[in-house]
Amino acid sequence: EKKISASSEHLEKLAKELSTNRKKSAPDFVKKIEALLKQLGLEKAKIEVELKDSQNFNPFGKEQIQLMFQANSGFPLKPIQSAISGGERSRVMLSVKKIMAENAELPTLILDEIDTGVSGKVAEEMGNVMKEMSTNMQLIVITHLAQVAAKGNNNYKVIKEDISGRTRSNIIPLSEEEKLQEIAQLLSGSKITDAAISQAQELMK
Repeated sequence: EKKISASSEHLEKLAKELSTNRKKSAPDFVKKIEALLKQLGLEKAKIEVELKDSQNFNPFGKEQIQLMFQANSGFPLKPIQSAISGGERSRVMLSVKKIMAENAELPTLILDEIDTGVSGKVAEEMGNVMKEMSTNMQLIVITHLAQVAAKGNNNYKVIKEDISGRTRSNIIPLSEEEKLQEIAQLLSGSKITDAAISQAQELMK
């Protein structure tokens, strides 16, 4: 009973410290994430961190954490999981990962198709955010978007083939010319046009 009592007191102390730190950090987190979302084409998006005391301990301490979100002005903030579309989710996830990576000082971060559901200018801005992130860490990005692939310092193509009934994946490093051709193909499909080549060159600048 003494051990349980001592552990409970220690847990209470840690939970209070967690809660205090969260309340201190939340405004800065919201400010940073809203600035990133604005850059990524969600100019009116609002995020709020909702912290509610809990009766019992849980993996987050002794409170419930809920991210509240609205993409457009004039609508109420709702729990993020019920108020976000695919393209919005991609942008919020990238913003959160960027902020988390800055604080955690991660040596490597892998982003697997985090740009799903976006295109055009937004895709290019996501590529710019990833490029900025790569100045402080190794960033491995799996993408089907030309705007994102064009930002890579080193590019690889993944080829899947069936050999004796089993799928085998090969990863091939691309030269600058091969990178240009692959990005042009992402833009125009199987038949690479002169316009796609020209656009790929612009993206790679």
